[in-house]
Amino acid sequence: MAQNQKSTRNRLLAERYYQGNVTLQELGEEFSISKQRVQQLINQYDPSIIPEVLERHKLEAANRRESLRPISRIVLHETCGNVASYVHGNCRCDDCKKANRKRSEISKQRRVLKGQSDPTLIPHGVNGYTNWGCRCDICVNVNKAKCRQYRLMKEGYSNVDHVRPGF
Repeated sequence: MAQNQKSTRNRLLAERYYQGNVTLQELGEEFSISKQRVQQLINQYDPSIIPEVLERHKLEAANRRESLRPISRIVLHETCGNVASYVHGNCRCDDCKKANRKRSEISKQRRVLKGQSDPTLIPHGVNGYTNWGCRCDICVNVNKAKCRQYRLMKEGYSNVDHVRPGF
């Protein structure tokens, strides 16, 4: 294929992809090239080759910038008592702590219900006991070992890594 034909094909690939009505796989099948090659060719082109695509990309970029903008600490102080002020504003007043605690409890309840409906999701031996409410032998023994390590650390033992679970 001549260079001019290739550049025309590549431009057509990019235009069709950026218009949003075809997938990489479909383009690859149509032009008899791999999906990965289609991606490489499309990445060579700036989306501004199509005016309406350029406008869409500008709008999406503005929305991304807006979502990444940090929340003003002043606004968060005015709206105390919610999770956002606790997480983003680092507010530790009683109302914000209470809101975050409630969010954590709801999240745990969802995990427990999810684990009860599909036990294969529970990470046994890692955090199944505390986060998923699992009481199988594996989770119970790991939790006992963690509690024992914590107790030994509190009592002043500096190296508790050698403690085996269940002892």
